[in-house]
Amino acid sequence: MTNKTLNAWGAALARGLLLRLVIAAIVIPLGCLCLFVPLYLTESGNFDDLTTALILIIPVGGFFLLLLGGGVGIGGWIVLSRKRQLDDAFTPVGLTGSMYLLNGRQYHGVVSGRQVDVYFYRGPTLDFYLSTPLKTRLGISQKDSIGQAVAGLINRKPLNLDDADLSRLNVFPLD
Repeated sequence: MTNKTLNAWGAALARGLLLRLVIAAIVIPLGCLCLFVPLYLTESGNFDDLTTALILIIPVGGFFLLLLGGGVGIGGWIVLSRKRQLDDAFTPVGLTGSMYLLNGRQYHGVVSGRQVDVYFYRGPTLDFYLSTPLKTRLGISQKDSIGQAVAGLINRKPLNLDDADLSRLNVFPLD
């Protein structure tokens, strides 16, 4: 059985490395172009002080605005894309969504007569809160060796589930 936690960590590490390489391949040459070409032009030409300042300031300022705008734009695109995906999952069951923290989503509503609150935030973490008279908590995760090792460290034993559809899940009750 493959360890899904390690695979997820490896995929996140690979995505991060790839993103850094793409950023370096784009930002470093563009930064050099916006800095060294204006420097060359001002040194080789005979311009007055105002023209020289404009030749130096406009490309460098545009470069930094592009970096800032690109970062904000990509971040906004990711948040809106995630919003659409989560809304498609939770809106049909009657939950209404809104922003949670800086880049998360929260959903609230009543499903089958019970209050349901869902929070999605960085990690990615998905928390479900379902009102019941039981006054307890329950944790559910996929079966893997890391999750079972962590559960053992905090003295949590998973429930035995006889349902074949749930055989790939660990269920940890608080009580």
